[in-house]
Formats: sequence, structure tokens, C-alpha cells
Amino acid sequence: MRKLLLFLLVSFIVLGCEDHQSLIKHNNEKQSTFSKQKYSRRDNMTVKIVMTINNKDFVISLKQNKSTNALIKQLPLAMTMKDLNGNEKYHYIQKHLPTEPEFIEKIEAGDFMLFGDNCLVFFYKSFPTHYSYTKLGRIEDVEGYLKVINQNSDINISLHQ
Repeated sequence: MRKLLLFLLVSFIVLGCEDHQSLIKHNNEKQSTFSKQKYSRRDNMTVKIVMTINNKDFVISLKQNKSTNALIKQLPLAMTMKDLNGNEKYHYIQKHLPTEPEFIEKIEAGDFMLFGDNCLVFFYKSFPTHYSYTKLGRIEDVEGYLKVINQNSDINISLHQ
């Protein structure tokens, strides 16, 4: 009887340890997955970067193209963006990017585009246009972005991963 009780006790301890180890492994896998999701540049095959304005971060979902691939290689970038026409912020970068310009019928607030081959543009108003741009991406939190940018004046931003 003692041997049976001892056997059962040892079995419970061994099984309990195995369950505990598998629980620890499962939690570590979940935490690792969470970390990868939180800090990954890729989410559903979209490249993500961060724009910081006045110590506030905004995620930008980039299109996957030659222009964004080249831009990512230049990060981090700190720049002063000038205001133009009461609807956009722009900055000319030193290195030229590959372009894939297309006629854009309507600009939307939050769009991030390339004008020419070295002018980064963030739009804060929606409007029709007859210009061609290379689409780079879009700010995910447009409402928050509109609250922190100082329309009609220059802003300091940084782009980073």
C-alpha cells in the first residue's frame, strides 16, 4: 500500500512538473509573440516605422516598394518639415529615392508621399490634386496626428524604426 501511495505521489509530482514546464514554455512563447508584434516592423506584410512629433509617437504603415525600402535604409532621420499651402508638411532629404510616381486624384489627411525623388510630404488636409506622387504610406492615428501638428508652421519630427 505504501509503495502504491509513494508511486502515486511521485507520479503526481512528475506530471505536475511537466505541466508546469509546458505552462512556462507556453507563456514564454506567448510573451515572445507579443514582443515580436509590439516591436516588429512588419505587421500583416506592411512595414511599420515611427514618426515622433513633440515626444509623441505615430505609427506609419508603409507600402512595400523600392522607395520605402530605400527610405528605411536612411533611418533614423530627424528633420524640420516646412508647411506648404495650409495642407502639407514637406522636407527635402539628402539622398534621392527610387520613384514610382502615379497620378493621385485625391490626397487624404494622413497620407505620406514622395514628391519628385527626394521630397517627403505628410498631408494634414484632404483635397483633390493634379500632381503625381510616389505613395509611401499612411499615418495610422490620423486624428492624433492632426491634434499635435502645428498647422501653418514648421514642425520638427524624427522617423525611426
